[in-house]
Amino acid sequence: MIFFSPEDAKMTILLFLSMLLAASLMSHSAHGYIPTSHFVFSKTGTQHGAGAYSIDQEVVFTQGADRFVVQENWLVQDGSEMRVLAKGDGFRLARIFKRSKIYWIDPTGADRAEPAPQDYFMSALNTRNSTELRRIFVNWGVLPYEALRERRAIRDMRDIKNETEPWVRLGRIGGAVQYAYGKPGVGDGTQPPGLWIEQDAFIIRKMRSPSGAEFFGNEYAEYSRNFWYPKSQIYNFNGNQVTVTVNRVVGLTLKGEQLQQFNLESYRGKPDSQTLWPNSGLAPIVQEFYKRFR
Repeated sequence: MIFFSPEDAKMTILLFLSMLLAASLMSHSAHGYIPTSHFVFSKTGTQHGAGAYSIDQEVVFTQGADRFVVQENWLVQDGSEMRVLAKGDGFRLARIFKRSKIYWIDPTGADRAEPAPQDYFMSALNTRNSTELRRIFVNWGVLPYEALRERRAIRDMRDIKNETEPWVRLGRIGGAVQYAYGKPGVGDGTQPPGLWIEQDAFIIRKMRSPSGAEFFGNEYAEYSRNFWYPKSQIYNFNGNQVTVTVNRVVGLTLKGEQLQQFNLESYRGKPDSQTLWPNSGLAPIVQEFYKRFR
């Protein structure tokens, strides 16, 4: 027989009650409970893998009968550091995202650095740290600043509460239940920024930035080191729709030359690193897409 001290018995009871609470939160669809944002964003961050990744994807622009295809390669360290190379017919571009800034070489060969736009959805798809992930959506106005406050550790049974946060509700996308963050749309057609994370799967299915641009992530697949990434993506902005199809995702251990690709110095003096915009009827849409989302 195992004997517990009064203090051990108290902690055992608290742990048991905490487990019961967690189980009830996981079955919220049956009982109407919604987990805290700390729990949801922590689970979502763990779905964004570990280490570096190379992602090859195809971006398709269409307008009427016109069609323009771009091949992209991404090197992703995490949600705060990534590089994209994009190539199409008469088009090339290299852009580095590093600590909330974008670095690139313009068509004249000059270095450029500017703050990353709020439409940079790729950061949210790759950020692993729960606090940093929440911070993205606090900056959008989707979450209140209160969502960044760390929660107290449970030390007493009176600390165990089931309080639904006022900034989250349940919604649906494609028939799947979502944790919907942000204010709902109003009758006048206003669409405020928002975030939709699929219940139980903890994957980002939809984002709407403060500009009104939207991202939809579909057909999520699991890649190496628990990296969940949408194989099919849709971007909506200013009446335009751009589709992205993922062709390949590979986990990497970056070394030497690959690590240098996160520094603009490695692109200087190389003509093929200068941005070249396409001579196409879709050029304005291509430029807008890469300046806003890449």
